[in-house]
Amino acid sequence: MKTQTEKVLNALQTGASFTVKGLAHRTRMSTDQATKAIHTLKNSGYMVYSNRVKGSTKVEYRIGTPSRKIISAGIAALRAEGISV
Repeated sequence: MKTQTEKVLNALQTGASFTVKGLAHRTRMSTDQATKAIHTLKNSGYMVYSNRVKGSTKVEYRIGTPSRKIISAGIAALRAEGISV
């Protein structure tokens, strides 16, 4: 049986963008559970982008490839912690 985080990851890996409500509906979980799964994915190293929908207060989430700027910031943060990369 898939965990809630795996269900959200599978939905995002389709390439589509989802609001929390849309993810919750697709994965048959509450919006709080979907939000928690998004944060778990981000904390696990998945590049989950959040983009505000034009003309709305809604936010859509999608999974993507990190930019060089994001990777550079991550490396700088690791080095600041004394971790050699």
